[in-house]
Amino acid sequence: MFVGNNLFSTDNVEGKTTIESPKPFFNRFYTIIIERVSEFLLDDLASMKMEDHPFALSFINSIIKSCLRNSKLTQIGRNPRFFMPSEARTFNDTVETWPGFFTSSWIFQRGLYLIIDNISKFLSVDNCLTIIYERLDRLKNETYVNRDFDGAIVMANYGQKRTYKVHRICWDMSPGTYFFEQGEQGSTAPTTKIKMLDYFLKNYEKKITDPK
Repeated sequence: MFVGNNLFSTDNVEGKTTIESPKPFFNRFYTIIIERVSEFLLDDLASMKMEDHPFALSFINSIIKSCLRNSKLTQIGRNPRFFMPSEARTFNDTVETWPGFFTSSWIFQRGLYLIIDNISKFLSVDNCLTIIYERLDRLKNETYVNRDFDGAIVMANYGQKRTYKVHRICWDMSPGTYFFEQGEQGSTAPTTKIKMLDYFLKNYEKKITDPK
């Protein structure tokens, strides 16, 4: 099981294992070296010191995160923060709050503990396009609207609810004219193009109502 750059295995790996990439990836060949750096027994977690086995904690936290991902909770961002959009509440028709949890595991003197903190996520009920139109109508200048959005964090209302950082607004582009290129990254095989409107409808069942 991979957790970041770490590979966890129930088999004892002796020495080094070297794997060469059979074909180039982004025009480069790569060498992967697997070497044992630590080992632990799950039965010994209660008697471990937390600072002595950071790999054990990383392994346990990955299991917790995997279980939460398989639940009905929604993860926002990469950190183990999970929310319940079904329990969301809206205030003044402007802000929506999602109750949720932040989880982590720690090893104390009496054993392994699961820490669960209650947290909330505050979201605007307006989408980005609505806010852009509102700013544009008020400021009458695309440059000022770009400044308002520069560095802003937005959340996708589809798929895994990932968050993104906005760098700028491309006023000369639109969902109706933009195409995605599909194909394996680094592959020499030809790529295919799909219209942005069709991509979201096919992959997320989301129909873009304002393609302009």
